[in-house]
Amino acid sequence: MEFFWGGLMHGPPFFFAYFVNEARRMEDLYTQQASYWMFGFILASILIFSVIATFIAGRLSSLKPAEKAMVIAIFMGLAFAVVYAAAQMLFGYLI
Repeated sequence: MEFFWGGLMHGPPFFFAYFVNEARRMEDLYTQQASYWMFGFILASILIFSVIATFIAGRLSSLKPAEKAMVIAIFMGLAFAVVYAAAQMLFGYLI
């Protein structure tokens, strides 16, 4: 409630400016928090996809090690594109 009286004591122009500044501060806080959630979502998803890609490449016993690495790289590239697009859809409107 102190923000209400703090803005009210300085008159109407400062009163509205105080609310605008308070809204901007909260918006910055939510933007920062959404950025952290987005980064965590991407990091966790890439970790999960790397385990899946390594498992898939390990099951392909007929491939040489370089070909297995290429399979992992291609799968991880596609996974990153999908995860980044999903993160933008989930958290991008907050950033």
